[in-house]
Amino acid sequence: MRRLLCMALAMLTTTASAAQITVAPFREDQNIIAVTLTGEIVKDDEVKFQNAFWRGIERSKGHQGVILELVSSGGDTYASEAISRFIHSQGIATLVRGDCTSGCGIIALSARSLWVAAGGRVGLHQAWLTGEKGMAVGHMGATQEVADLLKSYGVPRSVLARMLRTGPYDMAFLTDKELTDCGAHINRNVLRASQ
Repeated sequence: MRRLLCMALAMLTTTASAAQITVAPFREDQNIIAVTLTGEIVKDDEVKFQNAFWRGIERSKGHQGVILELVSSGGDTYASEAISRFIHSQGIATLVRGDCTSGCGIIALSARSLWVAAGGRVGLHQAWLTGEKGMAVGHMGATQEVADLLKSYGVPRSVLARMLRTGPYDMAFLTDKELTDCGAHINRNVLRASQ
């Protein structure tokens, strides 16, 4: 039932192509493997992501570790929540390089070690359903579910309150202070994330 609800609450249309997930040496340090997620997150990308991560682990033998890089406008709520649970459970160091919004923001804030590079931004808003005439309609039940998940990761109430207030057509970009309150490291040497 929960899976069906979350799939129905996809935050973006389901006609888009799946996220791009690549595994390659980290550009700042070839001794680290980067799993990079870009583009729109769609249903079943959580499986694709986990497979890519395990390929990264396999390739990281003889390397210093694996880092996740995020630049995405988000997408499917269920897939984003599933990826966030995986990131959190595995303790994967995460780097935000550009805009990481909606479902991507959920994933970023799940990281136990989050780094935000210069130009990186994390944004949140209410989950939504497609209503009459194809218009997005905020869905507070799903938004509260996301808020409860983020709270379990230690995201402060003030950040969750901003997400709950921000309609589906808007974006609450977190300030540097809000990000550091979430435990993020801002504009620092990203290589320290693997140590």
